[in-house]
Formats: sequence, structure tokens, C-alpha cells
Amino acid sequence: MFVNYTNHPSASWGEKQTSEAKKYGEIVDMQFPNISPQMTVQELMKQAKEDGDNIIATVECEENSAVLCQGESVFTYMLVNYLLNKKFKAPRWQSGIRNLKIVSAVSERKVIEIAEGNITQKKSEFCFDGFREYSDGRSVVDTTKLHPSSNEKEFSNSKVVMNDKILITQLGLGGYKNTNYIYPDGSDSKKTGYAFDAVIDKEKPNKLLLIGTSGSGWSDVLEWYSLDLPNEKRKWADEIGKKIAEHKNTFSDWKSIENFIKEAANFEMVKIAIVEPGSTQEQLEKYPEILLNAFKSVVDEKRNTKIIFDISNGFRSMPLYITMFVRYAGLINRSEIEYSMYYGMYEASTNQGTPLVDLSAVSELTDWVNAISEFQGLGSVKGLCECLNREYGKQSDQAKQKQIKYVIRQFEQFDCAWNVNNLYYLENGIKQISTLDTKELPVSETAKLMLNSLRNEFSRRFKKKEKYNYSWLLIRLSELFTEQGRYGVAAVAFQEGFVTYIMERYVKEKILQQLRLNSEKYEKECIHNYHRRTLVKKYWEMKMGTHKKECEIEEIDEFWENYSTIKRKIRNVESHIVYIEEDLPESEEIEKWLRSVQNIMKKDLKSEEKIGFDEVFSDFVLEDVVESKKFLKGEENGKWNLLDEKCLEREKKKRVKTTLENANISLEKVQKLQKQLLLVQKKYNEGSDLSMKDLELVPMVKQLVQLWKNSGLSGEKKNQEISEGDLIEYMKTRTKKGIRKTGFERLESVLRNNLTDLLFDVLTN
Repeated sequence: MFVNYTNHPSASWGEKQTSEAKKYGEIVDMQFPNISPQMTVQELMKQAKEDGDNIIATVECEENSAVLCQGESVFTYMLVNYLLNKKFKAPRWQSGIRNLKIVSAVSERKVIEIAEGNITQKKSEFCFDGFREYSDGRSVVDTTKLHPSSNEKEFSNSKVVMNDKILITQLGLGGYKNTNYIYPDGSDSKKTGYAFDAVIDKEKPNKLLLIGTSGSGWSDVLEWYSLDLPNEKRKWADEIGKKIAEHKNTFSDWKSIENFIKEAANFEMVKIAIVEPGSTQEQLEKYPEILLNAFKSVVDEKRNTKIIFDISNGFRSMPLYITMFVRYAGLINRSEIEYSMYYGMYEASTNQGTPLVDLSAVSELTDWVNAISEFQGLGSVKGLCECLNREYGKQSDQAKQKQIKYVIRQFEQFDCAWNVNNLYYLENGIKQISTLDTKELPVSETAKLMLNSLRNEFSRRFKKKEKYNYSWLLIRLSELFTEQGRYGVAAVAFQEGFVTYIMERYVKEKILQQLRLNSEKYEKECIHNYHRRTLVKKYWEMKMGTHKKECEIEEIDEFWENYSTIKRKIRNVESHIVYIEEDLPESEEIEKWLRSVQNIMKKDLKSEEKIGFDEVFSDFVLEDVVESKKFLKGEENGKWNLLDEKCLEREKKKRVKTTLENANISLEKVQKLQKQLLLVQKKYNEGSDLSMKDLELVPMVKQLVQLWKNSGLSGEKKNQEISEGDLIEYMKTRTKKGIRKTGFERLESVLRNNLTDLLFDVLTN
């Protein structure tokens, strides 16, 4: 059939034009509309659609047809484009439309000059020379020469597949040009009209998830996968395609397409997810449920999974949304998932072919961004270690693997210290991260970029201070936890930072003096000693709890108020899961409390001038020293009396040892003194006085008596040297106020009542 859609009836044509038109069959005249200059673009488009549909209906049952379209320029342009789009989207069974030619008459213009007297007139004649086909550069897929690469795969559904490869791709409107896709390694794929087919040929997925709209080119896909199939199965595809054409906006039998592609391409599973175009917020809000259900249907949690994205086709906004959401779905699915991504860059095609670009670097960057965000926002190193482990897997050289493994181990140790507040490993981990050198680290450039950003952030945040470094470290950690909204650990870090600060700045000299320690041992035996840290904290809370109303320093008063609030409402709840029947504080309140104490402490840390903490701790006494002195002195019932041979045995040795260690006194030294005292006691019980030889066996007793004499407590002159003869004389039996006492009894009396401090000196010397 030849449709004459012009203002010139075929009856007026010349013989040549009529003869050329009849090569297509019967000539049918259709009147070109009268196009008014006042018609709007919308009116022109409506007219073009109506007339275009009439032309399609006229020729669709014919095998080979042509339509001559000439008239008003703009309208002609609209109509021709409408017909071309119909042609390129037509499925195989609509051969009348697929083979339709839209043409224009080509004429040769001849000018004849006619002279009449002094006047010459020109007359133009147009001589028909043939028909020229309209084209926009596209062509209908030549299915006779193309074969889907997926048909060559041999999947066996009866075979147990231990790993999944799932291709997730989006289907556009169809009508794609055939091209030879070039793989990232430079090798050619088979010629194909679908980028995802080239990806299938390379990756060999066993599952396919096709995402598209109801108007996507489903008929084209059916035709594609029916190539080289027996006629029976080709008819199966044609029947589905006809149903799609008949029910353009209402087709819903997506299962039939899934089953056909699954069988035609030997996939283990095919799933179709139908979404709206996503042009409105309402449409986008429906994506999560649709995509999540589709994802769950293809992912097996018992298998390791590789997700392969092809983002070549469809709306450009959809691949971005789909990839991000599927990655999220993978996280909540909790299965081991690996990701890769491809893009068929048709716009970069050359004579050699079309690049199939591996966008795994984008996926890798997404992983790193998520990992860094997870670490900075939540304190978790899981994502970082997973990224580094992938870098580890890329290496075959053991030395390079060792380098990467060392970095992984540093993050893991830091994570452990982070969660248990181990100051030593926290400090070491922060140091390692802050000084991380990636120049020689055998990882990708993306990994180096991300690790460098993390290093710079840690270096800035935890820049080491010359003074009170432990305190500064813990306060900065508390600030970081506060930013992350991890208020429980922020409260713990702050409290421990404050105690550390007091021990570093305000009570150090007092503790050193009371325990007879040197500065070298202070850090290990005091700052890192849980018991002594607890004593400092208890002293602060006791002092402020009774002293609050008398405090005239406004900042200290504010500090204590927020400190006690944090302890009661956050810290105790975090550490002990206590039951509190009151409303939970708002996050804004919590942050306000934490920021207040952090800022006051930072102010004091940075200043040489003290804001009042020195006054609070001016009369500080380490409580474990007091307790140990009580032990040495003995209780009223003589329970702790060292002159009682069995006093140490009756008590739990663990308790005794802990009490003494807190005062920096060894149990062995107490036992040694007790042994010497009991030797003296034995001599007197036998009725014998001490001899010079006996004195050599009791050097600690000699030292004690010497200290007693020098102290002035004996009533004797201070600093008077006592000889061994004087000591023997002192220890002999004496009568005082009518009471007869042995020297040992007098020693026992002062030992239990007056010599506590002196005895402490002997044992800590």
C-alpha cells in the first residue's frame, strides 16, 4: 500500500510518480489537513497523533507499505517523527509497521525563459525524480544476524549453586542500536543491541532482576530472547507480545515474561519489578517497598552473593536510586554481598565499538564513604576492615598483604579499646591512625584518599598536648562521642577524663608524698590504677556533695551541678542498667550538660590559672593510705594485731594483699616485720632479754624504735642517736606508775596506738 498524505491527489500525478508509488501496492489518498497559522504547538501535536494513528491502522496489516508525507513544514516534522517512533518500537509480529517507509517526493526544478518583446518571463517546472525516505539515523534491529550471548550459557537448575551472581538492570523504552561492546580489558563482546547482554556474556550471572515501567520495551526483550528458538517458543513470545500490545496500560502478567526469559536464557531465576517513572515524589516513595520485595525474592541468605549493576538504559535518575537502595537492602539482609557496576557508554562509540565501562571504582568509593561515615558517626570499624580486607584480597605478594593486615589490626585494636575504654590502646590506636602513611601502602588510590582523610581528621581532633595529655585525649573522645549521639560512652569518657585530669594536675604531689613514690611510677601505679582513680572520684563527690552550698566559684558550682546530673541520668544508666522511674532527658538537654562540663574542663586545661579545683582538693588524702594505717594499727579486738601470730592467716589473704598494695606495701614485708616482732615476743616469754646477736635478727624492730626515739613521742629528745646497748636497755622490764611491764609489752602498746605512721614509714622505706 502507498498512502498519499499530501494536498495533491494521486489522480493529478504524472506517469512516472504513479508508477513508482504502485510498486508498494494500492495508492490510497489521505487528505493533508489545513494547518492554520494560529494553531498552537499542542494543537499540532494532537492532530499529528490522530492522523498518525489513522495511517498506522491503515498499513499495519500490510507487509510492505509507504506513506508520502509533505505539507506545512512544522506539522510534517511532527507527524514524521511520530511515525518513525512507532516504526522503531514495533515488535517482530507487527511487520507492516516495522517495514513502513515514510517518504518525500524528490523533483528536479527546470526553468524555462519566455521572451515577449522586451519582457522575458521565467517559468518553473517540477519534474518528479523519485521518493526519498525520511530518517533520523536509527534503524530497526536486524534480528537475522544477532544472537543473545545469554543463549550460549548453560545453567543447570538441578545443580546446587553455592554462590549467586545477580544482574540487576533497568529496561528502557527499547529501539536500541546494535553495537559491538568492548570489554574493559579491550576484548570485544558479541554485537548486541543491549548493554546488559554484553554484561551477561562477561559475568555469567545465574539470576536476573529486570526493573522497568509498564511502558518499557518488554516486547523487544521477548523478541530478543526468542532468537534462534524453535518456532513453538517463538510463537510463545509473540503471544505474550500481542497481549502487551492489546493491553498497553493494563498488562500485568509479568510472570509470563519472567518464565519465558528464564527458559530461553537458562537463568536460575528471573524477577521483574515494575515501578513508576519516578517523576514525582509520590512515585519515588513507592520504590522502597517494590525494590525490597524484589530484592528479597532473588537473594539467598545462605549463599555468598555478587550483585552486578548495569546502569546503561532507562531513566538516568533510576540507576542512582536503585543502586543506593539495593546496597541498603544488602545491609539489612546481612548476607555476604559483593558489588560491581557496568555502563555501556554508547555516546562514546567509535568505529571500533562501544566501551563497556567497569564502574567498580564507583562502588568501591561508595563502600569507603559508607565505611568512613560509619566509623566517624558510630565508631564502628567493621566497614573499614571490610574495605581493607578487599584490598588485601587484591594482593598476591605476602609482604604487601602483611602491610595491609597491620593497618587492619590497628583499627581492630582501636575498636576494642574504644568500646572498653582502654586508655593505653586508645592512645596507641589514635597515634597509629593520626600518623598513618599511605604512600607506600599497597592499596587503591580510592583507599589512600579515604584513609588520608581519616588520618587528617584524627590528627586535627586528637593533636597531642604537652601537658595533661591523657586528660585531653579523653575529653576529645567525649566530644566525639557526643557528636555521634553516643551519650552513654560520652559520659563515661568525660568522667574518666576528669578523674585523670585531677590526678595529673591537682593531687599528684599529694599522692606521691603520701605513698612515698617517685614520679616514674605514678602513671602506672596511680593514674592507671582503678582503685586509686575511684578514691579520687569518691573524694570529689563527697567534698562537693557536702560543700556545694559553701562554694563561691560560679564555674565550679555549674560544673558540679552538670557533673552530678550526667552521673545520675546518663552514666549510671549506661554502666549499670539502673531502673529510674522518670522521663528520659531530651538529646538537646544531654548535649547541653555534656558541652558545659567539657568546655569548663577544656578552659581549665588550657589555662595556667586555676578556676577552683585546687581549692576543692587542697586537703586531699588518699583514702587507701588511711585504710592501710588502720590495718597496721589494729582494731579494738586486736584483729589486725601483728603481734598475734595467726592474725594474717585468719583473714582472707586477697583482702589483706589488696589493702596493702593500695598503700604501696608488700605483704612479704609485713610478714617479715611480724616475724621479727614475734621473735622479740618469744624471747620475753622465755624470760630472756635481747642480746646483741638477737638485734642482728630484728633490723626492722631496731629501725622502728629509732624512729620512735627521734619522733619525740617517747618523751626523749629528738634526733638522739640510740645505740644497740641503749636499745637492749630500753627493751628490758620496767615499772611505771606501779605497773610492771616488759619492754616488749611497751613496744606492743606503742605499736598498736602511737606508732602507726612510724610503722608505715618502716614498711614503705
